[in-house]
Amino acid sequence: MTVPTLPETAPFSPAQRAWLNGFFAGLVNSAAAAAGNSNTSITGAAPATAVPAEDEENFPWHDPAMPMDERLELAKDKPIERRMMAAMAQLDCGACGYVCKTYSEAIARGEEKNLTLCTPGGKDTSATLKELVQLGVKVAPTGGGAKPQAANAQAASGKHDRKNPFAARLVASKPLNKSGSDKDTRHVILDLKGSTLSYKPGDALGVWPENCQDLVQDILELLNASGAEDVLAPDGQHTSLREALLRDYVITRPNEEVFKFFGQPEAENVAVIDLLRQHGGKTIDAAAFVAALSPLQPRLYSISSSLLAHPNQVHLTVGVVQYKSAHGTGCKGVASTYLSTGLRPGQKARVFVHASAKFALPASGDTPMIMVGPGTGIAPFRSFLAERGAAGHQGKNWLFFGDQRQGVDFLYEDEMKSFQESGVLTNLTTAFSRDQEKKVYVQHRMLERGKEIFEWLEQGAHFYVCGDAKRMASDVDNALKQIVAEHGNMSAEDAATYVANLIKTNRYQRDVY
Repeated sequence: MTVPTLPETAPFSPAQRAWLNGFFAGLVNSAAAAAGNSNTSITGAAPATAVPAEDEENFPWHDPAMPMDERLELAKDKPIERRMMAAMAQLDCGACGYVCKTYSEAIARGEEKNLTLCTPGGKDTSATLKELVQLGVKVAPTGGGAKPQAANAQAASGKHDRKNPFAARLVASKPLNKSGSDKDTRHVILDLKGSTLSYKPGDALGVWPENCQDLVQDILELLNASGAEDVLAPDGQHTSLREALLRDYVITRPNEEVFKFFGQPEAENVAVIDLLRQHGGKTIDAAAFVAALSPLQPRLYSISSSLLAHPNQVHLTVGVVQYKSAHGTGCKGVASTYLSTGLRPGQKARVFVHASAKFALPASGDTPMIMVGPGTGIAPFRSFLAERGAAGHQGKNWLFFGDQRQGVDFLYEDEMKSFQESGVLTNLTTAFSRDQEKKVYVQHRMLERGKEIFEWLEQGAHFYVCGDAKRMASDVDNALKQIVAEHGNMSAEDAATYVANLIKTNRYQRDVY
């Protein structure tokens, strides 16, 4: 089904055109669902072979709770890219720079040769992908980047996307947690002026990160290298060793090839620099070392702003990742470090918009919404509320937010209270796990307000969840089914059917990772 969009020449501002395009898409999606044909998937390019037009709901294996052997069995008669999709973790988490569907299609088209990008799927996924590739799928001889000719053609077209990202100026990276918090969460603001990028609430921003410069220098010293040495980038072009380590390759977690390069067995939670140190200062061929590394991939972040409320800007809510390796080495998340301390205001990051076909505002501004987003999961709901407020929508909005301590971890507290005062946010229910002896989470607050939640659902409310897939989202899903069973006077089986119907009609949407 074709989603109508306004032409660039339409007499609207970019923000107005973005909102209207999202509104039209919502109308089409809603109509398709009502007709029993919710054929709305718009992520990714055309697959390598002719694939029937399918919606995410028609991918029966697209369930993170299903064992891989069952997923593969369901997809066994499908084209190769769909079988590859079934081998992935089914989270659409964006850690690989794609979603499950578009990652599999990129491999099948020969654009992506790295088969280890699905971190949640781990070795099982990468091993299965290798088996499928051996069935005859042609994989590109170079890395995940675009071929120079293709990249140049895209740049000439002026369209900004994954292969031709826009250099967005950093306006600010502000701490959201207060002094005394165990966390470091940043509100990141990027300037989109001069770009062709547009987004709607629910979309994600792809960020091509750069590695920590201190880590790059430490690796150069362990390699006994100056950084000027000639090596190959993932696209096959010549570059300097320093530039390759900074912008082109993963230098934090080793892949299978890196372990083989050092003659070490694979192990969990080991850093690349740990292997270099264990090598004992022996001479290492820089070009061979780089060739063993995985290409650096973009990270996807849920957008936490609205173009109606913040024209020419995009905002992110970024949790800074820090951890220690098994050898005690202090390690940092690549993209979160880049966005929090690697960039300075005025410097530019390469970004692109990753449109979401399955996580968006209701088509009608009068539709009630229930949003569950603890921690950085609040990001898309800040976008939702800002959009609804700026557009003057009248639908009721209920946010469940949780974190560790209210005094220091209440992200966007002033904004949420302002949304309450203006009437945009009807209900704000919080759960701060460490403010009392017994930990309380968002699913517990849901159960306490179960009667009201069910009433909202019966009134046509849409239910949204954003955050951790393995624990929080599963607990919230179980709580929702319990609420429906208890307050709808249903059996567990009927409650599960009720919730499944919410999913089928796009009234229950998840952005989990």
